[in-house]
Amino acid sequence: MVDKNTPMFGDAIDIFLNKYGEDLDDVFRKEYKRVDSFVVFGEFFGEHSFAGKHIDENKKDIILFDVNQFKRGFLPPGEFIDSFGHLDIPKIVYKGIYDEELVDRVKSNQLNLIEGVVCKGTIKTKSEGEIVWMTKIKTIEWINKVKLLYGEKALLEEFNNDFKILNEYEY
Repeated sequence: MVDKNTPMFGDAIDIFLNKYGEDLDDVFRKEYKRVDSFVVFGEFFGEHSFAGKHIDENKKDIILFDVNQFKRGFLPPGEFIDSFGHLDIPKIVYKGIYDEELVDRVKSNQLNLIEGVVCKGTIKTKSEGEIVWMTKIKTIEWINKVKLLYGEKALLEEFNNDFKILNEYEY
């Protein structure tokens, strides 16, 4: 969480409110009357941002990528697209089964990506109903660039210091 005084990220608040404030209010009031509150997630970036590093002088933007409903959890992917797809959200590059073929296509950048993807889906359970899951897949190009510019320590931080995940990449 940030406020307007947070270095580097404080500007994101006004950018976000100017870009999404009224539209989100409309969607929440019309489609989600029974939800008490939401946490909305966005990616803050600049023209030459890379791996979370921003250049102060660059024009910045933000893109809405997820919504969590109080006491109900993250919206399933189809509902997110239906409710918020008219706003600036990430481009949908794939709909289908999450499998090794998809992982390989992303890693080898066959989808012409800048960084990678966030995959999101649902699992139906007897006890909890529909559970939303999500995971990231990065391109090998992106991983190599992070390693070159910031070192292996930065890569480990990106993968929450999980060597197992990092070792799944041949970089």
